[in-house]
Amino acid sequence: MNMIGNFCGLRRRALSAGLAVLLALMIMPGCGGRTPEDLLSEANAYYLRNNLVEAQLLYQQILTKHPDSAVAPRARMGLAAIYGAEGKFAHEREQLDFLIALAGGPQTEAGWMPFSGKIHSFMREEKPELALQEAIETSPTFSQAPTEGQFAFQIMLADLYYHNERHDEAQVILEHAARGYEIDPLLELEAYQRLSQIHRLAEHYDESIAVLERFMERYPDHPKHVDLLLRISAIYEQQERPQEAAQTIEVALSKLNEAFDKAVGAEERGQLLMVMGLVERQRKQPEAAEALYRRVIEEYPVGRVAMDARRALVDLALEQHDGEAAVAMFEEIVRMHPGTPEAQEAGQMVQQLRADIESGAFPPAVESGPEPAATPADEATTIGATVADTPTTGTAEVPVVEPVDPPAASDAVSTATEVSAP
Repeated sequence: MNMIGNFCGLRRRALSAGLAVLLALMIMPGCGGRTPEDLLSEANAYYLRNNLVEAQLLYQQILTKHPDSAVAPRARMGLAAIYGAEGKFAHEREQLDFLIALAGGPQTEAGWMPFSGKIHSFMREEKPELALQEAIETSPTFSQAPTEGQFAFQIMLADLYYHNERHDEAQVILEHAARGYEIDPLLELEAYQRLSQIHRLAEHYDESIAVLERFMERYPDHPKHVDLLLRISAIYEQQERPQEAAQTIEVALSKLNEAFDKAVGAEERGQLLMVMGLVERQRKQPEAAEALYRRVIEEYPVGRVAMDARRALVDLALEQHDGEAAVAMFEEIVRMHPGTPEAQEAGQMVQQLRADIESGAFPPAVESGPEPAATPADEATTIGATVADTPTTGTAEVPVVEPVDPPAASDAVSTATEVSAP
């Protein structure tokens, strides 16, 4: 009887196990009528959790079983991103080439993202010369691109020349881009900023300033004037011309005060006060900067601008090696902005900073003076930030794309070269 009972128990467990396996098979990705959109959503969730193995399986499943679905290109972009993250750059570019062809070429709005991803793939593989070669060979197709696409390609090409230490060619392209396109001035400013930076890195300071002044003369009422004045002031400081630097700062402050008087709405006025604080920090006036940040908190106590002011006060305290003041402001962030990522980070920083103070790790043992305050003037171009170790190959004919009159694009083409998460 016991044997029979045991056998029946084993049989029931076996049947239960079989049903469990059958149920698992029914709910596996791709089974039970799951749509390609469902699979993509799940794959993206795995990708964002850095579970690349599961994400890759699902992306490949979409491409195998649903190659003509609307989400197939996004799955292929996800697969390319995974190959790039794993350092399999040739496989990454193979997927991106497929997407470029599917879009009708790199000059199309849909083709720009995979093309710029392909260029970035070469750069991450530390092959800037191949990235430049690819861009040069592709340049004729961009004569048919929308105006914004032509401009974006010129900026990319200039960056590639610069990374290959071919600075003269980069300068030629940027000069053309700065005057050859009828586009949004904010986009056009990209060319001016990069061109100014090239001159500055070459220690051609007067030329660097002249480029920025040229933009301000071309667009006398542009809201970026203050940022450009701060850049010019920083260049004067680099030249050890303090009088001109101070005068330029005063002009910037005057413009900010005019804008503040005309501003409507708490957010806009608060942001203008924040910029004034940055200007005071650039002038090495921390007390004036602190007063402005505290004014923001007092007059506009809720919202993003108040958070920004509290973070700026943390930075000021750390610059002056006042650990207790920084801890107090971190604690205020936790108290006043509960549930936000910034509050969570601030809570962690309180613990770390208190531990550093108690152990003597803060303030730093070697005092080299505070880092210069971050200003809008520092938010510019990263051209040449990672110059490749490629020898200069001389000046060649630069493939400048001449402007044409294509249909207007509905959206400005991004100049980013990252493969975005699918």
